[in-house]
Amino acid sequence: MSGAVASSPPRRRGRPRKDARPDGAPTTKQLILAAAAETFAGRGFDGASLVDIASAAGVTTGAVYRHFRGKPELLLDVVASTLDAVDPLRRIEPDADPHALRAWIDWLLEPGRSQLRSLIIEINQAGARDPEVRTLLLDYARSYARRIAELVERWQARGLVAADRSPTVVAQLFLSTASGLCVSGSLRPEVLADPAFRRLVASQIDALVGTTALVGEG
Repeated sequence: MSGAVASSPPRRRGRPRKDARPDGAPTTKQLILAAAAETFAGRGFDGASLVDIASAAGVTTGAVYRHFRGKPELLLDVVASTLDAVDPLRRIEPDADPHALRAWIDWLLEPGRSQLRSLIIEINQAGARDPEVRTLLLDYARSYARRIAELVERWQARGLVAADRSPTVVAQLFLSTASGLCVSGSLRPEVLADPAFRRLVASQIDALVGTTALVGEG
């Protein structure tokens, strides 16, 4: 007899590999951020727990801690991603006409964006409590206001809007109006669905920028 021993199949090193994530599927971090945004919007920062967020994301709290040091850091990421998503200049081309601001307000007030509006309210409230959130909010607000003011200046130079007002003040008041509409919509959602209310909002935005007189002259 030969002393040979039947060879066994080679062993795989390391842990078994899980199925690869399908193309286009959200990452674990993206799932956590989306769940945190939904939970913060629905329960507020103080009322939301990491257990709630992990459950909504379909992951463990350990998975949350692998991506974020805790709820405050998670809130900062949610704030940043929300402010990026709501950025007015994402939907306004450099050569757009003044009615683009009205279109952006229409976009913000759509019924399907109720969670976004609630989240805007919550992160503003969080900014009043948390210095890091407040700094982030102020940085974004300054950026939005500066870029909208630049648009107003270009429209004034082209004679598309009234030249009798400060672009900076117009930009700041426009952003304040948007925040106020989010609060109104949270308290009375039916108001945003009222066509008469939406038409009045549109006319107020035109008046703010100074387009109504020019339209009437045309």
